[in-house]
Amino acid sequence: MPVSRAPETSPGIRAPAPPPQQASITEGELQRIAARATVLQRLPDTLTLYVGQMVLVKMPGVARVAIGSGKVLEARVLDGANMLITAQDAGDSTLHVWDKNGTVRKLKVRVNVVDLDRIADELREITHGISGVNIRRIGERIIMDGNSLDPAAVERLNTVAQLYAPAVVSLATAERIRVDRMVDIQVRIVEFSKTALDDLGVRWQSSGDGFNFGLFSDIASSGSYRVLPDGTAFNSANTPNLLTQNRRMPEAYFGIGLTLSSRINLLVQRGNAFLLASPNLSTRSGGEAKFLAGGEIPLPALSTQGAGSVEFKPYGVRLNIKPIADGEGNISGSILTEVSSIDRSVAVQGIPGLLIRRTDTEFNVKAGETIVLSGLLSRESTRSSDGVPGLRKAPIIGRAFRADNDTDKEQEVVVFITPRVVDPAYGQPRIERARQLQQDVGRNFGTLTEDKSDPGGARPPATNGDIGDIGTTPVGTPGQPVAP
Repeated sequence: MPVSRAPETSPGIRAPAPPPQQASITEGELQRIAARATVLQRLPDTLTLYVGQMVLVKMPGVARVAIGSGKVLEARVLDGANMLITAQDAGDSTLHVWDKNGTVRKLKVRVNVVDLDRIADELREITHGISGVNIRRIGERIIMDGNSLDPAAVERLNTVAQLYAPAVVSLATAERIRVDRMVDIQVRIVEFSKTALDDLGVRWQSSGDGFNFGLFSDIASSGSYRVLPDGTAFNSANTPNLLTQNRRMPEAYFGIGLTLSSRINLLVQRGNAFLLASPNLSTRSGGEAKFLAGGEIPLPALSTQGAGSVEFKPYGVRLNIKPIADGEGNISGSILTEVSSIDRSVAVQGIPGLLIRRTDTEFNVKAGETIVLSGLLSRESTRSSDGVPGLRKAPIIGRAFRADNDTDKEQEVVVFITPRVVDPAYGQPRIERARQLQQDVGRNFGTLTEDKSDPGGARPPATNGDIGDIGTTPVGTPGQPVAP
């Protein structure tokens, strides 16, 4: 059927109705067309099609249509109640539709090369297993984008975009490894123990020799030594005779041997400082460094279903540090310090409790400065007394027959933390020191591996020192704590 073209007319303009422009079509043919076309119940203001697509619009009373570009579109009226639009080629066009009353409506139509909606559905199906991918339709293009994706996923999306080009464009980017500043943290956890053990009193011997029995008699006498009978004067006239006289009858002895001795004790013991832990931790800026030296206590537990299980509670010296470093040598962050020990005085069903000293704080220092955390106190006091039964509790004189033991123990944990920013040259002295130690071990045991970086094999001998000497002066002002 010939199609007439009309000049652009604004919506709502009434024009004289031309002769009816309709095609004679049967009900069966209309159904076959509807099966192959996209059916719209009303005429929209804009319409996007793809080349070869047919659209059947339900428009009771439609009388005539006019097309702006016959190359892009083809349109005709079917039986006065339906209009068929067919996309011929890619491009834009306008469509004017008149009803039987002469009212005209204007429709803007865009025809794409391919069916973008179908391609978008296919892309969603293809990228279903890739997390973080967004598929959007912008104009005549479908955009696939996403940030921080796996490199293999980005390569896959680029391959898919090439298959659907030029309708599909991939803007996905791979995940980039963020290189943050490294922070080296030197930690010294020291326990200052002040123990006053006062042991003052009279301590009597608590055991004897038991019962004794014996016989004694003279075998011979020398005239030089004799135990004189009671009441006999040493210088009497009868003394020489007594000294030379033998005792004819043996004498018996029966008794108990008991030696009582006393000791005056005056003792005061005072403790010193003990290094509990001395770790060196490293983490990136914004990360977290953790340290635990101790053990775990098994704790029985029941699930919601009643099944038994075992959970482990850690104890000992625990340290969590989250540093953040900037480019000017400033370091800030948070520190969690915990010192715990088993407390058997508090037990439930044979499981001991924990004695915990914990501190959680934030800091802001220059690199190399030392942070000191203190105040983790623990006090213990005991008193005991022993002595002679029955006499130690006697008034006034009881003090002479007992000894009192009073023990006062006070402990304070102090944490010294020195963070430093690691620069590229930070680890070089440690590497050199490790090489020297390796060479020393090789010389001592004859297993030194040839160092290809030093063809001559001539390196200066390692300096004397222990493994604790490995180190360097990193970025920042040195801030070593004074050893207590």
